[in-house]
Amino acid sequence: GSHTSAHPTERFIPPPAPTTEDGIFGEAVTRGENFGKYHVAHVQCTPP
Repeated sequence: GSHTSAHPTERFIPPPAPTTEDGIFGEAVTRGENFGKYHVAHVQCTPP
């Protein structure tokens, strides 16, 4: 199911990412709503 931005997704936040990811996260953080979706999508595309 789709979880609302009720709880912080800091648990899924990866270690210090490069400038590219940092910029993307910054944009997502500003929006808030999309932050959750952006994070999930990035986590799936980004290897461990």
